[in-house]
Amino acid sequence: MIGIEKIEKISNSDVKALFVNDEMIITGGREGVIRIYGYELGCWAEIKPGQGYINCITTGNGFLFVGCQNGCIVMYSMDELGAQKEEQKVEPMRLIKEHSSNVCCLDTVGDLVVSSSWDCSAIIWTTKHILNGNVTIVQKIPHPAVVWSAKFVNENTVVTGCSDKLVRVFKNGTLACTFNYNLSYVRGVALLHKSIISVDNEGMILKISLDGRILKHYSAKDFMYTISSCTNGDSDLIICAGENGKVVILNEDLKLVQEILVPTTSCWAVLGWKGRVYVGGSDGRLYVYSSDISDEASRILEEIRNSKEAPLKDGEFISDGQKFRVTDGSVYQEINGEWVFLGKGEGIKPHDNTFQVELENKYYTLSFNNDENVYEVAEKFLSKNKLRDEFRDDIVDFIKKNFTSAREFKTYSRINVEGIKNMLNRVKDDHGYLYPYILDNLERPKIADNGKVEEEIEKLIENGLMFMALDLIRYFMVHKYSFDLSFLPTFTPQDKKEAITFVRLLSNLFIDPPFNLEMFHSRVLELKDRGVVDGEVLDDYFVNRSLRNRA
Repeated sequence: MIGIEKIEKISNSDVKALFVNDEMIITGGREGVIRIYGYELGCWAEIKPGQGYINCITTGNGFLFVGCQNGCIVMYSMDELGAQKEEQKVEPMRLIKEHSSNVCCLDTVGDLVVSSSWDCSAIIWTTKHILNGNVTIVQKIPHPAVVWSAKFVNENTVVTGCSDKLVRVFKNGTLACTFNYNLSYVRGVALLHKSIISVDNEGMILKISLDGRILKHYSAKDFMYTISSCTNGDSDLIICAGENGKVVILNEDLKLVQEILVPTTSCWAVLGWKGRVYVGGSDGRLYVYSSDISDEASRILEEIRNSKEAPLKDGEFISDGQKFRVTDGSVYQEINGEWVFLGKGEGIKPHDNTFQVELENKYYTLSFNNDENVYEVAEKFLSKNKLRDEFRDDIVDFIKKNFTSAREFKTYSRINVEGIKNMLNRVKDDHGYLYPYILDNLERPKIADNGKVEEEIEKLIENGLMFMALDLIRYFMVHKYSFDLSFLPTFTPQDKKEAITFVRLLSNLFIDPPFNLEMFHSRVLELKDRGVVDGEVLDDYFVNRSLRNRA
């Protein structure tokens, strides 16, 4: 387990981009400033590219590439940066102007650079002839929506993550395959050996083979912005960060290693490097976590938390251009010349729901709680972001489409306990195993036994009792157990018992999908045509599918 080692206030606004190596740490963000630090966070220099916000940073072949708000990519010499003194001015080697809007992601391999943008494209460049002053486009790859992320697998293969929810693989400039497994905008992709790791807005993290098989899955259950991979000693790690200060560290099987709650609203950037985890926050701070936990940093961390939880003082203030007033702990916002009550100012708490909304080619964060009226949420959102009233119905429709109460779904929450016990007693001799954890948890569910229960369910699958395994997974998931369901995409029910338990499990999974369940719909229709599933089981499946899709 790691804890806080250092906290540095490095900016007056969001820290959105990070680069780390053995010699330096480079940051960028909403201030539009590149800051270069030594490994112990002593600031060497500040550079202002003058191209708006800085969204991403990468290095390669001796160069630093900076992706900016206006679509420019600014290119610097790493040698010149390494020798930089604070009073000196560093001029960019090149301004690359091909994108027309925010550059979201940059990656390099050899002489090649790939960039992705809000302008719905990914571009592959070569720096092979940079000494002659040329950075040449190798290929421009159009997409139907914003390309949030692009990464090289190798010099011939690029993976992109897009806001149309798709992951695409391009080989030698041609679309090789498309994966439709995510539920929302794909915000980031990372590579781990020969696998793709993707994360979407809803916090769904998937490990996918290059030929399209779902290998592992994990739900961060929060709005996620960024993902990266790193090696720590003998192990490979995936690190993901997003809203409500959440950072999750996973092993290569997407099992949770550690969850960190950073005391900031949003974690925009995260990197792992040689035992350290670097997090860029929306509060302008750089948080560094490691096994070398600092008492001083721990004290500062606690002070930051306490300051966010402290009651607000009476008075008026301006935030994001909006006027607020606090009176006896109640918070009001001035809207159209009137003070509108927002709630009690008892400190910053995570919202129940956070989405990202695209309006006029810009993205806005929409947060609200379950007990709020959707029309009031829309009104506050429009006022805060200074948007036109004509968007009100769009916002209301968006909330209704994307937020579904679990109470509306049809849930299979019971199981034939005695039937399961009798069956396990009959097979225990043949299997050479007693299944103690399943038997015990059927009577008294204990989340602490999740791993042992999953191991015993795997034994049932190995011994051919798939229908029982599916039914147990369905039942225990209602009790908040989690299971690796990466076997489901390749599973086809062989008889009526397997078909019924399979469709019941799918029905329950629509409440909190582990991945896009639409891949199973044709299989369910086939089971219906075969006559092995019908009636209420099929009806409940269609009801839950409709609720999830909100067509």
